[in-house]
Amino acid sequence: MRDAPFFSNMVVAAADTGGFDRWFQHDFRETLVLRTWGARWSSCRRYYEALGRCRREAFMANARGMFAGNQPAAGQQTCATGALYESLAIPRVFCWGEESLAQQTQRYLESSSLSSRMFAGAGHWVMVDRAADFYRFCEEYVAVNGGGRDRRCPLKNRTTEAGDQNSLHAPPRQALPGGRCAGR
Repeated sequence: MRDAPFFSNMVVAAADTGGFDRWFQHDFRETLVLRTWGARWSSCRRYYEALGRCRREAFMANARGMFAGNQPAAGQQTCATGALYESLAIPRVFCWGEESLAQQTQRYLESSSLSSRMFAGAGHWVMVDRAADFYRFCEEYVAVNGGGRDRRCPLKNRTTEAGDQNSLHAPPRQALPGGRCAGR
């Protein structure tokens, strides 16, 4: 668990003070993403490259939307995003990396009845940082909680084994008759 503000709060604060461009390029992309996070996780090195191609106005608009969704919902103890997630009438589990979850979100998960799964040694992108563990867990979760209503293969593009830092995705898995998945 990290003791830091939500990422979206940092974006909005930089934009509101007129320093977004400097914050984005230096403080965020170069220092936080590449030097700090990228030194630990290959997912963040990929993110660094993607940030170099993103439209900053779209990035800021997305962060402002996340910021708005992270504010407490009227008459509830949770934010609007949390309330929406809680209202989903499907089996769900909140997957998170041990080293990426804000304390506010950790407290929320502890006080709610939501199922959650922490992945040790992972950052924000658990599906990349701990790929083998994450996809094994997802397959088990879907097998137990999927209910058989959707006969399509639940995991189409799998990231390869966690130790493979260079591979992006394994070949797509194929749905077999009866809803079973091939490709493993």
